[in-house]
Amino acid sequence: MTRTHRSKYREEILQCLQEHEEKRVGAQEIYAWLKEKGSVINLATVYRNLERLYEENQIRRVRMIGEEEMMYQVNKPDQSCSNHLHLYCRRCGRVIHMKEREMQEIESVLYRSYGFALDCSDSLISGLCRTCQEEEKKNGNVH
Repeated sequence: MTRTHRSKYREEILQCLQEHEEKRVGAQEIYAWLKEKGSVINLATVYRNLERLYEENQIRRVRMIGEEEMMYQVNKPDQSCSNHLHLYCRRCGRVIHMKEREMQEIESVLYRSYGFALDCSDSLISGLCRTCQEEEKKNGNVH
C-alpha cells in the first residue's frame, strides 16, 4: 500500500471521528461508516490507522466499562480531558464533558467529605442523557 493511501485512510478515519465528536466510536462502527461512504478500506487497515493516530496524539482511546472493544475519540487542542469528569450515555454513546465550575464543586465535596482527591484522567460516569431518558419514558421504560 502506498503512503498516499495510508494518509487518505487516516483522513477518512479522522473525518468519521470528527463527525461523531460527541461520542466515542469503536473500530467496527468506523469501518461500517467508511464502507457506507464508499471507502475500499478493510478492517485491519482501520485498526492499524487508529493505532497510528493514537501514537500521533490525534485521537484518544478508552475501554468502556463492561465493553471488550476499545473506543476512540478525536483529540481537540483546546480541550484537556484530564481535568473534568465525563458523562457517558450508555444508550446513544454520547460523551458529555462536565463544566469547570461544576467540577470544582464536586472536587470540593469529595475532598471535604471524604478526604478524596479526584483524578479525572480516566473518568467516566455511566447513565442516560436527557434525550435518551425522554425516549425511555415515551417507550414506557421508566427507571
